[in-house]
Formats: sequence, C-alpha cells, structure tokens
Amino acid sequence: MTILRFRLFVILTFIMLSFSISVDFIWKNDLVKFVSEFSISLLDAGTLSNNLFVTLFVLMLFSAGISFIGLLRLQHAARYAFIAVFIFMIPIYFLLGISVQSGVSRIFYDMGLLMSGSLLVIIFTKPVKGFFK
Repeated sequence: MTILRFRLFVILTFIMLSFSISVDFIWKNDLVKFVSEFSISLLDAGTLSNNLFVTLFVLMLFSAGISFIGLLRLQHAARYAFIAVFIFMIPIYFLLGISVQSGVSRIFYDMGLLMSGSLLVIIFTKPVKGFFK
C-alpha cells in the first residue's frame, strides 16, 4: 500500500463516519424524527448524565478529528490516539440510552466501523507501520 492509498483510505473512513452522524439531519425521516423526539422527552434535560454525555461526546469528536489528522500526517502517536478514541467511546454508549437511526445512516455507520477496524489493522501491519516515524 502506498502513502497515497493509505491517506485516501483514512479520508474515506472519516467521510463514512461523518455521513453516519449527519445523514439524518440532511434527509429528514418523519418516523426517525418522531421516535427521536419521544426518546429525548423521556430524559431529564438538566441531569448530570446528559451534561456528561454532551461533554464526552464533544471531547470524543474533537479527539477523533485530531487522530484522523495525525494519521493523515503520519504521526507515530496518532496510531495510539486512534485506539484511545475507541476505548474512551465506551462510556458514551452507556450514557446514550435509546438511539434511533434511519437505514441509510446505519449503512454509513456500519461501513465506517468496518473501515475503522480495517484501519486499525492497517496502521499496525508492516507496510504502513513503516510510514509512521
């Protein structure tokens, strides 16, 4: 794998994960909107868990962006930052509660996760591992 192909794969992974978050905002689905509003109404707006969730979610989005930029720049620490983002996302899943996605959003989410897993393997195997210094 060349450096150009690796960088294209990193960019495509980022695009897939970004689309999984934003596709429901771009193409409105009435059923998803209704169920999402209902699930949000079940939560108390000012609880510690909601504030903690928003803080952790923003922090993880920022960290993921930084790790993707580091992977594109072939920085050695970015490989470990990429793993750390996945590990630190675990508490967010416990705070998430009910989650509703459209089918299209779920496709992008699953593809993004598959590509992220592939990226984890690629960055620690021999041809690409040598690019990071």
